[in-house]
Amino acid sequence: MPVPTAFSDQLAQVQPPNYAPLRPNEAEGRVRLAYFTRTFGTEASGFYMGLCRIPRGARLLRGCLYMSASTGSATIAIGLCGKDDSGFIAPGVADGPALCLAAQTMSTTEVPFLVTQALYQGYVTVKELYLTLTTGGAAMASQTLRGYLLYVVD
Repeated sequence: MPVPTAFSDQLAQVQPPNYAPLRPNEAEGRVRLAYFTRTFGTEASGFYMGLCRIPRGARLLRGCLYMSASTGSATIAIGLCGKDDSGFIAPGVADGPALCLAAQTMSTTEVPFLVTQALYQGYVTVKELYLTLTTGGAAMASQTLRGYLLYVVD
């Protein structure tokens, strides 16, 4: 095959005459995993909690949730929140309880989040954030949530 003459945005930066260095969250960075668990009792609808901390400069890749039992009519949404309690994840971008996964019922099968650009897949954080969970629809039954977030930062 011939050598390509068109390149991704990242590779175009390192081709002559640019030779600009790539950021670690674009090439050769380390993928980090933030693992989280929560055993629910009878938390009411509207229960809100932080799942993990996301450092400044992290590129969000993908995440998954797993439940030990079906949530029935209770729903779970995954969002982002500024750790500084400013109400914004970036200048002009408000915190949101469902930025990464719209509210949905859960079963014991894997539920991915950060699956599209509109749901913040590939987003680079400009400050320290929390990945958040919000319940809705009904109270949570006694069950365990497990999940993880993958991101690259350095």
